[in-house]
Amino acid sequence: MPHWNMTRNADYYSVRCQSLKIDGQLCRIITLQNIRSEMERQEIEAWQKLIRIMAHEIMNSVTPITSLSETAAEMLMEADGNAKTSVSLSQHDLDRILKSLLTIEERSAGLHDFVDQYRRLAAHLPKPELALITGNQITGMAINLMQADCDKLGIQLEHSLKNGKIQFYGDANLLNHVMINLMRNSIEALQGIQGSRIWIADIVAGDS
Repeated sequence: MPHWNMTRNADYYSVRCQSLKIDGQLCRIITLQNIRSEMERQEIEAWQKLIRIMAHEIMNSVTPITSLSETAAEMLMEADGNAKTSVSLSQHDLDRILKSLLTIEERSAGLHDFVDQYRRLAAHLPKPELALITGNQITGMAINLMQADCDKLGIQLEHSLKNGKIQFYGDANLLNHVMINLMRNSIEALQGIQGSRIWIADIVAGDS
């Protein structure tokens, strides 16, 4: 059986012991193999995998945040690049801009918490922060975040939600990441397909 020497600032060895009989006498052969290079290689691979996961998750949130910011900026600018006056903005425009800014603020805060959790991952695996949430808290924010990307790519985004009818305990921030990843994968799969559509619905047990 291998034995791992995990003492700080020490080499790592694999120790093996094998018993055999020589001229009727029981002998034990003990072998030691320095495996520091193998341990270092595995550690590097683990960090590389962690970085790839973080980069993927961060890009899935940053990309729609950038798109949503561009859309809000375009609604505030005239064709010549100057800012629109308050008179030229309709109430519908103001509502969309406010909704975009609130979505950006919420997702940015969620992204900050996500990165902070990974930063603390070396010490311990963070536990989900459970709270009573609704399905709309998860789907609604993801829809607001991805709407601009869908519009630019000509993908029709539709939803049928129960306005808070579905409630459960969960970690809203982590579930938002899951929803954003699912929508991002759907958008990437539908790029270039004419008449493509994403439909999001929540279903309650017993619904017909």
